[in-house]
Amino acid sequence: MKCTRCHKNEASIEYKSIINGRSRQENLCLDCARELGLNFGAGGIGPSWGPLAGMFGNLYDQNWGQMWLPGSLSPDQREVCPHCGMTWREFRNGGRLGCADCYEAFADQLKGLYARVQRGAKYDGRRPANSPSSAATVADEIAELRAAQALAVKNEDYEQAAQLRDRIKALSEEGGVKKNEEKR
Repeated sequence: MKCTRCHKNEASIEYKSIINGRSRQENLCLDCARELGLNFGAGGIGPSWGPLAGMFGNLYDQNWGQMWLPGSLSPDQREVCPHCGMTWREFRNGGRLGCADCYEAFADQLKGLYARVQRGAKYDGRRPANSPSSAATVADEIAELRAAQALAVKNEDYEQAAQLRDRIKALSEEGGVKKNEEKR
């Protein structure tokens, strides 16, 4: 594979950077890596990595000048979003997740955070439950369930129709939807 920077030499380094939440990956030759300040000399990986210092900051111990083995990393350093590469530690330091997949990658840690910040451990979105758009969504779901119920009756699947009836009733009571809103 050719270097994505000079397009001349063979690439031997895979370089990934995340800037403002955007991930960018390059395959670099040794010459281009040196131009970027990446140091692979006898001293090993060190602070002279320039742009990569932040990416490998969790692995490199500034005080002792050595790489830590992955098994010795703390859980918040091992947790990484597979899509954008953000670690839980980076989120804790910056306060913002890198992408939508971070919510799934850090689901266990975020549950505790949600419990401290809002009323429950589940993220319910930005709208309150009784907002007009929420009621409209319930009414739309009830309309879909009624159509499915009619189809079940037509196909003589009365057990399915009864289950749908119960779900419609539960949604009507739960969502506080008025009868005239259901039939629109």
